[in-house]
Amino acid sequence: MTIRLALGALLLLVTLVGLPACAGTRATATPDGEPIELVVDESIAVSDDAQVLPSVIISVDEAVAVADDVQVLPSLVIFVSETIAVADDAQVLPVPQPTAAPAPTPMPAPSPELDLAIEKLLDSAFHYGRSGSYAFRIWNVGAGIARSPITMVDDLPDGFTFDSYSDPFTTDWACTASGQRVTCAYNGPDISPGGFLPALVVTVTVAPIGEFPEGSGAVENCAQIRQRDDVNPANDESCVSTAVTPSGAAA
Repeated sequence: MTIRLALGALLLLVTLVGLPACAGTRATATPDGEPIELVVDESIAVSDDAQVLPSVIISVDEAVAVADDVQVLPSLVIFVSETIAVADDAQVLPVPQPTAAPAPTPMPAPSPELDLAIEKLLDSAFHYGRSGSYAFRIWNVGAGIARSPITMVDDLPDGFTFDSYSDPFTTDWACTASGQRVTCAYNGPDISPGGFLPALVVTVTVAPIGEFPEGSGAVENCAQIRQRDDVNPANDESCVSTAVTPSGAAA
């Protein structure tokens, strides 16, 4: 580091070796072959981002008279034994610090694609005025991990009313109904590729034959699986044809 001191910014008092020591920062020099002691009696301010360290070299741009019989010559090397301050109008060049090369930023790994599939199945026969059940098979057919929440939505046809749901092996499913729409939310552990969600069964009540809007025959019923990261909507819906018959009749 080089410090350039403006004239008048620093008061240097020089005493010959052997005289009593003075307060301040001391350094030694040898003009004309005779050792002398330089004593800095005043504080000189340093900028916020600079520091004068021991053994710093101070270059004086021109001759500076410090006493009647002693002269400090240009480019005199002064070894400072402790940290000092520099005046406001002095120039301080920060010590260059070695800069480590930044570590290369790793490229993000490509995100594996998540793909859930659903299959809706009849879990019982359906008779007028009785209850019937649907089972849902939902699994991860993609390369990504399926994370909660995962939602299954089933819009029941007219004449069907949501009755209850069953999660036989876990407590990870929860189902509610609003009108004809049944919404079941899965909030369980992650599902790895190839893994299945817990079994889910939804039970509905079928209206009596005199109140059933479609009369006799079969009705179509579809359900959808929804997850925010699913990339393939083609297998997110499954439909089943439900034959409704009088009680005791063959399905």
